[in-house]
Amino acid sequence: MKRVFLIACLGLSFSGFSHARVIGFQDSLRKARLITVIPFRQFVDGVILVHAQIRFPGDTSLQNDTLNFILDTGSGGISLDSLTAAELHLPLSPSDIVIHGIGGSRTVPFVYNLSLLLPGLQVDGLNFHVNNYDMISALYGIHIDGIIGYSFLSKYIVQIDYDHHQLRVYTPGKFDYPEKGLLLKPLFAGIPIIRESLSNNRQQVNSFFFSIQGPGYACC
Repeated sequence: MKRVFLIACLGLSFSGFSHARVIGFQDSLRKARLITVIPFRQFVDGVILVHAQIRFPGDTSLQNDTLNFILDTGSGGISLDSLTAAELHLPLSPSDIVIHGIGGSRTVPFVYNLSLLLPGLQVDGLNFHVNNYDMISALYGIHIDGIIGYSFLSKYIVQIDYDHHQLRVYTPGKFDYPEKGLLLKPLFAGIPIIRESLSNNRQQVNSFFFSIQGPGYACC
């Protein structure tokens, strides 16, 4: 059975949001173009791990450091592990930004204006918040250097091919979705929110975070 999952984080279905309005009408009519194909590793619980590098614009000193990133639609930004940031001697800037996760809420420092280098793709101008991912690293038995979330996913259409362990990254635009399946139309506030109902006696829950991964933190 072919298993393909699509994350259309900047496309026609998001036209009601400010970040989508920066794309003109002519752009919205263009067919999405394949940029690159990125291999990934999948853990038993479905977590997706990709390899990437980071660097400051104009600096090549960090390109040889290959890092382990989890891809997570439930992360409201993009982040680095605090140990990784220390080992790479990255300059941390304090902030009043609060992240929310299974470990509670906390303010986090940032590393501003980094570039993310993936196979066949460089994404510039990303602001990474820094958090301690020791618990996640211990869970998977491999050092997790960071989590890639909305800051990356909001720029592209990402197709996940679980059969071939590949991410196909496309430019925003018209996309030919596969037949069958269900097209979800979530709300976006940094992370996708699905409106569904779950009742238990008199209690009802109407909003769910849509995350393809397990543990993580939502920024802001």
